[in-house]
Order: sequence, then C-alpha cells, then structure tokens
Amino acid sequence: MSDDPVTGDSTSAEHALQIAFQTMQERCQQLENRLAAVEEENVRLKVEKGTNSSLDVLIVDVSDEEATIQRLQEKVEELTKQKSQLSHHILMVAAENRQLWNRLTRLTRTNKTLGSKLIKISDTLKQHPAGQALETSNSSIKDVPNVVEASQNPGGTQGDASLEEISLRLINSIMMEKVELDSASKKVCQTGTQFDSDDSLREDGTTQTSLPTAVSLESGKVEGPVNQIPDDVQICPMCGAFFGKSVPFEIFHEHVLSHFSTGSVSNSEMLP
Repeated sequence: MSDDPVTGDSTSAEHALQIAFQTMQERCQQLENRLAAVEEENVRLKVEKGTNSSLDVLIVDVSDEEATIQRLQEKVEELTKQKSQLSHHILMVAAENRQLWNRLTRLTRTNKTLGSKLIKISDTLKQHPAGQALETSNSSIKDVPNVVEASQNPGGTQGDASLEEISLRLINSIMMEKVELDSASKKVCQTGTQFDSDDSLREDGTTQTSLPTAVSLESGKVEGPVNQIPDDVQICPMCGAFFGKSVPFEIFHEHVLSHFSTGSVSNSEMLP
C-alpha cells in the first residue's frame, strides 16, 4: 500500500485551512471598511455641526440653532450606537475566528494521527506475515473512533460544522481503505491455506491409495482392510491415518492442523 492516500488527505486538509483563513480575512476586511466609513461620516458630521453652529450664531436665531444642534446630536447618537454595534460584532467575529483556528488545529492533528496510523499499518504489512499484519490492522482500526470522538465539539458554529464534515469525510475514506486492506489480507490468507491444502493432498494422494490396512494411533485403533472400515471412523485427509469413534474430535482436528503447521506429513504414523 502506497502513501498516496496520506498525501491526498494532507493536501485536502491544507486546502480547507486556506479556504477558511481566506474567508475570515475577507470578513475582517469588510468590517474594518465599514467601521472606517462610519468614523469618516462621524467626523464629517462633527465638522458640519461646528460650521452650522457658527453660522447659526451669525444668521439664524436661537431657536433655529437649538433645533439644528438637537438634530445633529441625534445623528451623533445614532452613529455612536452603530459604532458600538459594529465594535461588538467585531469582537464576536474575533472570538469566532479563535474558535475556528482551534478547531482547525485539532482537525489537523487528527488527520496527522490517522495518517501516521495508516503508514504504520502499511509498514507492518510489508515487514510481517499476512496473519500478523491483519491483527495489527484490526487493532489500529479500533483506535480510529476514539480519535474522531476527541475531535468533535457539540458547541461549534456553522463554520465548525462544515470543517468537521470535511475532516470526517477524510476519516471515512481512510477507514474504507483500511477495511478493504483487511478484506484483501483475509483473502490472501485463505488462498494461501487452500493452496497448501491442495499441494498436500496431491503429495499424499498415492500414499492414501496404497494403504492396505488401517493405521493404529495412540488414542484409538481400527484394524482390517480399508474397504471394510466402519462409517463412524475418522480418516485424516492429509496422511490417511485412521481414528476410531472413541477418539475425541479435538485430537483428530489437532492432528489435521499439525500438517499445516509443520508443512510436511513426516509426523504422521502409518503402519506397513
């Protein structure tokens, strides 16, 4: 198994981080522009207020001056309220940005952890037999849900949910690859066992057909010609050894498996 899936997952995570950072940067820039426009309008109104006040002293009477001042004060209050709302909104966005960065950091660590586990599984499959690699892969897959649960946060915002969805998709793709790897390893083990069994049967075919009489073992004994063997007698398919009905099935089963563990039929006992 190559490292291409891990590289693709890292590229996807980096792309997601770049998109999130660009979005937050654009939002902050828009808010800063709005705040600057409000401040400029506030300064202009203050200058206008001062100009109108000086003109009112020279031209208009006291009542008109008071009305103008009141109107300008109302505008100043409204602009001050808008500025306060924008400042509060900026603080909320800053807090949201910090939460997003924390979330992105956790998701990046999670993806790195999953990638390292996938690399370990691949190295194990290359260095160990198929059976041992399968057990290691199964134990590594059991650790994946714990990592996913550690990266989840129920109190996240809408941006957190979208980033979490991207990470979960990456995790699901990695887990699917691991499941396929397990299935392939099982098939390899089964195929290898079947080939060993077929080779042993072909090697022992002549021995089984040439048995003139029954074979006696430690646990049971069956005597007589082969064509007169009772139906309840168990016969080893590898070496042709006979087991009487008094012999437990476990002993017969261990005897058959011993041929696969030793790789030969030299341990079987046959009577001449």
